[in-house]
Amino acid sequence: MWIPKSISGNTAQRTAESGSVVYSEGGKMSVAGSIGCEDVKKAVPYGIAYSAPLGEKTVTIPVGNADVCVGVVENNNNNLEQGEIMLFSSGGAKIVLKNNGTVIINGQVFEKEAE
Repeated sequence: MWIPKSISGNTAQRTAESGSVVYSEGGKMSVAGSIGCEDVKKAVPYGIAYSAPLGEKTVTIPVGNADVCVGVVENNNNNLEQGEIMLFSSGGAKIVLKNNGTVIINGQVFEKEAE
């Protein structure tokens, strides 16, 4: 641990921070918390992109010389069962993948195809 500190000259060890989104536009994001983080990168699964709404609570970690948002703190009761997935937007669009194979898109139910 002392080697990276001596190389970088940084004796203050940074850790995970929580904060709120204060800017989110054009793929760029800034977070304000105990420290301000500008041009925050986002860690997301491949094929998913998002622009977090202002005010959302986040968890940000230092990675190399950058700050990376590892997620937005979920604040809603979504009644999902273990193993289910929900994608939603702040405008109300919603897709739910249910354990029984059913897909629900904006309230419209699509049953699993017979095998």
